[in-house]
Amino acid sequence: MYTPSFGHDFSDWAVITKPMIGKKGEEVRICLNCGKAEIREIEALPIPYNPFVDVKNKAWYTTGVLYCNDKGFMSGTSVSEFAPNATLTRAMFVTILSKIDEADTSGYTGKTFDDVPTGKWYSKAVEWAAYNGYASGTGGGNFSPSADITRETLAQFFFTYSSKKGYDVTKTADLSKYTDQGEISGWAKNAVSWAVASGLISGLTPTTVAPKKTATRAQVALIVMNYDENIAK
Repeated sequence: MYTPSFGHDFSDWAVITKPMIGKKGEEVRICLNCGKAEIREIEALPIPYNPFVDVKNKAWYTTGVLYCNDKGFMSGTSVSEFAPNATLTRAMFVTILSKIDEADTSGYTGKTFDDVPTGKWYSKAVEWAAYNGYASGTGGGNFSPSADITRETLAQFFFTYSSKKGYDVTKTADLSKYTDQGEISGWAKNAVSWAVASGLISGLTPTTVAPKKTATRAQVALIVMNYDENIAK
């Protein structure tokens, strides 16, 4: 029996892979008559303007730094410098986390930790993180805001925040390939496993994950970009 051709009747384009800074995406549309699929590329997002004299345009961390600066997650240490190799403190990180969350921290005027006085630039962000269960202290009623953040603490903050927000934290990685896996604190093992599996943290070498090593501003910027683009909803 002869069946007449009705031609293609395509659906609207749907994103398969969203474009990122310097990386193209893809989208697809499907014919409602015959099921034919057409795929096309989506142009990569442009690299934001670089105002920092100490951030080279093609360094491994450049995209992360400019992304975070453009989004308002991290700013420079001055108008023209980012200090990519400087370390990041716990107070700085919870402030970044509050910006990722787009949280209004103005009402968080309490005092959970003895070593976090009110009125500091980070006080409300720390209180916001503590009140919502996103961050805990270091013991003895302290938060240690000026302590440099370690890679395992960074993983734990993101893991806890993601869990509280209802994001997927079920991915796990086999950490046995890292010779220093025994250095991971007990409280951070699940978080580090998830962070490695999610691509947030990778080994500093093929055989070391360096959980106790402090994280630089450049490293954190790249991790924050990956988190915001691939995990945060």
